[in-house]
Amino acid sequence: MSSGFSHLCFRIIIIFLLFQTTTCSKSIIKNENRLEEPKIDNAALLVKRIKELNNRSPHTYSTNFLIEGIIKGKKVKLAGNTIFNNNPRRIKIDFIDAIFKSPLITVVQNNDLVKIYFPIEKKLFLDNINTIDISNYANIEINIQILYDLFSGSIPLIKDYTTKKALKPSSKKISKIEGPIFLILKNINFYQTISFKNNIPDKILWVNRKNNEKVEVYLEGPRINQDINFYNTIRLVHPKQNCRITLQFKEIKFNIPVDIKKIVKINLHRDVKIIKMI
Repeated sequence: MSSGFSHLCFRIIIIFLLFQTTTCSKSIIKNENRLEEPKIDNAALLVKRIKELNNRSPHTYSTNFLIEGIIKGKKVKLAGNTIFNNNPRRIKIDFIDAIFKSPLITVVQNNDLVKIYFPIEKKLFLDNINTIDISNYANIEINIQILYDLFSGSIPLIKDYTTKKALKPSSKKISKIEGPIFLILKNINFYQTISFKNNIPDKILWVNRKNNEKVEVYLEGPRINQDINFYNTIRLVHPKQNCRITLQFKEIKFNIPVDIKKIVKINLHRDVKIIKMI
């Protein structure tokens, strides 16, 4: 397996990691603290619904996954598995080649510490989730803060936002959220539009106010009940990066007992090179 292919795969993993690495209560609480109750009744109803759904993220889960798509014109296909624990924060993601089943990369988060292991190159990177610079690993620009909560089923909200408007075709007031309905938020850097269908968010669009760059996320196959909010399929479209990725979760097990020590353990080669980025 070539080094170039490994780093191309890592671009996918970075995107995957953006959904995964800080998805739990810490970031949810921050978002909720910023949630305002706008004067617009329609928008207030939509914001309230997001808060309700964000409180249903699973405490633990394990799943297999498949990632397919195009990044910068190149087709990619990866498989793997992940195990996740909310508190204390522990995450492990193993990526393998979908065809040859060979290991490609392992990513582990242990609270703020992030370990990124390339077994083919025998390199282990140590980084911090709060200061990690994606450009050190892959030539791709995606805002980590925006995508924090998606992987665990939470709906991310842009930082320090204000409510611009809520729209529903052919209706002056939203008495029941059925859809399509659109909540539009803004801050100094972004517009964020969240689409609702049958009371559930199904699309999110971020637009950079300075350069009009767009990132789109499509949320499909929601699993929603009193305890869990999770999406079976997430599709990411980043036109500037010529990036279209579909992430499918399989054999998902929610709120299961997990072995904390097993999550953070990585089986390393004896002559592995350790590179500290912190």
